[in-house]
Amino acid sequence: MGERVVELELSNPVGASTPRGGGRGLAGMRERVAVLRGELDAGADCGVWRVRASLPLAP
Repeated sequence: MGERVVELELSNPVGASTPRGGGRGLAGMRERVAVLRGELDAGADCGVWRVRASLPLAP
């Protein structure tokens, strides 16, 4: 039986107005996902900015 995971995907049209926050952005997301032994991918894809995360579920 394979590992159980939860997968998340967020998307926004490239060039869309987004509020600027005081957070750590992608670097902070990567750190948090790494702590949970997951994977994170982010970038533009066909005119849409996507962030995808895959996180393993506890047994």
